[in-house]
Amino acid sequence: MVNFPEPLLLSPGETFTDFVAKGKAKYYFYPFTRLKVSSNLVLALDKMGSGDSFMAGRVISNAYLPYLNWTYPNASRFDFISQSQASSNEVLEINATQLLRNCAGNTSSCALIIAIISNAPQGSKYSLTQMDLSNRIFPN
Repeated sequence: MVNFPEPLLLSPGETFTDFVAKGKAKYYFYPFTRLKVSSNLVLALDKMGSGDSFMAGRVISNAYLPYLNWTYPNASRFDFISQSQASSNEVLEINATQLLRNCAGNTSSCALIIAIISNAPQGSKYSLTQMDLSNRIFPN
């Protein structure tokens, strides 16, 4: 078991501004159940300054366990990933079907874990915002 810092809870409309050192990651999580999941989850990463960073996400189906027992995403192990070395802003949009596909079994305790990973020698300052958006193609 690897010792990870406690991930921060992602809430709709909330913005986190932080710094991550080269080769390190900061973690956030978005809990959901199979019965209640957002139709569209959007994560916006604003890369501040000259440091490059990207998002990697992983869905776990054992979010009821202590966070030290979770399987965290990294640059080579993920379910979702944003583009690196792109513009100063990146958007990762994940729909409910994608979240549920990776939420195994009939569990009612799933979570999307997001890692912000820096590629820059000097590290990266960033701002991360989570939004819940309705399906824009097929409105309810």
